[in-house]
Amino acid sequence: MRQSLIEAYGEATDRNWFSKLKVNVDEERGEIKLQAPTLFIRDWIQQNYQHLLEQFCNNENFRLMEVTV
Repeated sequence: MRQSLIEAYGEATDRNWFSKLKVNVDEERGEIKLQAPTLFIRDWIQQNYQHLLEQFCNNENFRLMEVTV
């Protein structure tokens, strides 16, 4: 999924936003939870990339459950 994000948005966007996220994957439930290091990053991700993250998760047969701090 991350490689798809890099291909879609480039290395700079990945470095500035996506690389900051901690990913928790529950393989059995098919769920992904993301944790941002700050409220600012969480809010930015939710406002600008949440719908795309959900789409990329769905493409891999996972559900994005939440983006937290």
